[in-house]
Amino acid sequence: MSLLLRLRTLSNELIDVHIVDERLAPAGPADTTLDARHLYAFSGLGDGHLHLAAQSIEKFVDNPDDVDEQALAANAARQVRAGVVAALDKGDKNGSVLTVLDIPRTHRPDLEMAGPIHRAPEGYYPGIGVEAAGAALADHAGPLEGATWFKVIGDWPLPGRGPVPSYAESDFAAAVQAAHTSGRRVAVHAMAPETPSMAVRAGVDSIEHGLFLTSEDLRTLGERGGYWVPTVVAMEEITDLLGAESSGGRLIRSGLENVRELLPEAHRLGVRLLAGSDLSSSHGAIAREAIRLVDFGLDAPTALAATTTHIHEAIGKPHTFSVGDPADIVCVEGDPTVDIAALGRVRLVIRLGRVVRNEL
Repeated sequence: MSLLLRLRTLSNELIDVHIVDERLAPAGPADTTLDARHLYAFSGLGDGHLHLAAQSIEKFVDNPDDVDEQALAANAARQVRAGVVAALDKGDKNGSVLTVLDIPRTHRPDLEMAGPIHRAPEGYYPGIGVEAAGAALADHAGPLEGATWFKVIGDWPLPGRGPVPSYAESDFAAAVQAAHTSGRRVAVHAMAPETPSMAVRAGVDSIEHGLFLTSEDLRTLGERGGYWVPTVVAMEEITDLLGAESSGGRLIRSGLENVRELLPEAHRLGVRLLAGSDLSSSHGAIAREAIRLVDFGLDAPTALAATTTHIHEAIGKPHTFSVGDPADIVCVEGDPTVDIAALGRVRLVIRLGRVVRNEL
């Protein structure tokens, strides 16, 4: 099957794109022509921190041990219908989420996966993740088929103490060395005041949440091309769940004010910012996070990159309209380089040459 698409790019250029099977092809005859020049086209949305095995925080905590494969496939399909064609899955209870890689790529995003979450004893929701105490964390960071990331819960609230680091800095560093040796990158959940700096000094690749990062942390992270996934919407929803005036709510609100101050600086220092939905939104609603990143100080083009090209680059996926590239195209109503909310107005989705959504 061949398809001709008439498009307007984000640089306001009018182009014709030919698709043969799953890839962009040289100009030639087409079976079907779609004219989307009244919209703005790019190579697809991304999500830098999602959990395909979950529907919400509550369901994530309460679900049985094994992934519901039917729900997993439905979640992956919802992501694609929303235009999400690239994603980083930051883990599940036991690694059974890795079965999503068996779903045909036309029906799921291109993925890099963490497999099971790793945590200290009493360092996360009961029954979720693989327990590893102290220096034993590094023993779990070796090769795992299908997993290219290693996800660590770096801190957790303890009664009467609030969130405290779950590991020593040396434990983080040993896990990073072991993961890198096995070809995996390390992402650390960091919400306590001390954890982000410890994790950055230890050499982790991505800070998840990172409410209390410092300017020095950002400089170090930027120098090595590291990632920061603020997950603002998720943090705001946890605040609502805890109560804004609870001790946890106050801590998160304080951390979000720090995020607001640091986001523009992070971009200037070369940190690769990624938009991530975490457990906050229905699958495919990454535009909500992009909008909040702008509310928190990023300009629209930077928030757009955090929701598109930065995530494509993180998983090694092309994001141009060049011959031979994967035929992934998303068209939205409005120019997201000016109005980031346009990312929520998806009108056309083509995933590897398959028309998933057509509201032309």
